[in-house]
Amino acid sequence: MKLFPTTAVLLFLVLLLSTNEIGGPRKTEAKLCQYHSKTFHGVCITGSHCNQKCLEEKFEGGRCHGLRHYRCICYRTC
Repeated sequence: MKLFPTTAVLLFLVLLLSTNEIGGPRKTEAKLCQYHSKTFHGVCITGSHCNQKCLEEKFEGGRCHGLRHYRCICYRTC
């Protein structure tokens, strides 16, 4: 009977440390670096064309950016 409080405390600590909030693995967001596309010319209207050009330039993808989404911006994980 004397071991019950000690066992209960140890079990509680194991459960507490195994949660993701304390002591568990943490998820971090990768930072994206942005570059202007070298091969895309004209006004960026469709994101799929911009994305395809960025993939050809060995980036992870691309999107139209700007006040009216007129520039093709490529991105990759920094």
